[in-house]
Amino acid sequence: MNDTASSSSQLQRKLVSWRAAVLRPGETQPIYGHAVEIAMQSAVVVIDQPLRDGSQIKVFLELPDAEGQNRIYAEFAAKVLACTLMGGSSRFRLQCKITEIEESHRKALDRAVNRLA
Repeated sequence: MNDTASSSSQLQRKLVSWRAAVLRPGETQPIYGHAVEIAMQSAVVVIDQPLRDGSQIKVFLELPDAEGQNRIYAEFAAKVLACTLMGGSSRFRLQCKITEIEESHRKALDRAVNRLA
């Protein structure tokens, strides 16, 4: 596969429904939510509390494995790009850019994304 095809597949967002938790620096209680879109450089998570644009956060995702029997976890550092109130609900759509991810977590995330249709 050439670099262009590899780059475009990494940028493509996939719709997901994965459990997620967001942790702000210096806090021990996470904000629970659901990841609804994922790409290798970004994520969209629906949460119950607003976060300030530009904030640095830690995101934890519960990924499905190939058989659907085991839980696989990935975590990464991210920067909040936007956090907007969703119409008709009291939930917030958190858009973030992945800034740092360990290689093992990146591979787990990549496998989970590639299993999606």
